[in-house]
Amino acid sequence: FEHLQGPLLDVLGELSGAASAAVRSGAAAALGAAAGTTSEALVTRRVLPVLASLRGDRDEECQRYAAEAFAAVAEAHPTEGTTAHVAAQLDVLLDLRKPALTLAVVSALEGAGRCPGTAYCLHAARCLTAVALREVVAAASINGDMSLDGGGQLSAGQLITGGSRALGEALFTSVQSVLGSDDGTQGLHAVLSPALHALLSEDANFLDTSERGLAEAMLRDEDWQQKAAEVAAAKRGASSEKKKTYY
Repeated sequence: FEHLQGPLLDVLGELSGAASAAVRSGAAAALGAAAGTTSEALVTRRVLPVLASLRGDRDEECQRYAAEAFAAVAEAHPTEGTTAHVAAQLDVLLDLRKPALTLAVVSALEGAGRCPGTAYCLHAARCLTAVALREVVAAASINGDMSLDGGGQLSAGQLITGGSRALGEALFTSVQSVLGSDDGTQGLHAVLSPALHALLSEDANFLDTSERGLAEAMLRDEDWQQKAAEVAAAKRGASSEKKKTYY
């Protein structure tokens, strides 16, 4: 089967340089999808270099697809080598501090929960914690409660989303996924505890009441899975009621 992958990757490589941003985005998505059926060696040689190029694309939507594709690659091949490459690329995207890209990376990291005990799962936990802590600093700065060295406030260009509910929900969903995969060998609870504290911060509007209760249970390292199921069921019920009211 692998001999058929070469021509496909050739085509996707050519499409990644197309004039249309939509075509380049489609190529990024296809490369991520192909990772699951492509050997790690071939992914390293043929997929990651193309995605690295798309990561630097001038179009932000294309960058978002590249971020999702990188995560898909790491999920398909969660080894130390591939994880190190993907982590470096995702860090570059996060350092751009663009809200849509940050949201895309955080949402994509939910998949690391399907790779328990791997280098990728551990990286995802560390990355989620770093983003949560960075975001709560931005939110605190907006509220005028925190300043940078020298007493200067964070500039608008340095802010991410300042406590966005969308990012809060994505962070919390991904944290639940990764923490839920913890088998005790990687110490993920200790790694993710600062992220949970950040999500509970009064400076950011990250979580609603039910989510806050769940986050507190997760911090106490209780059997929070049952509570998570109850919160999810309540949200589905609320969503269903909204649809009934609308129609």
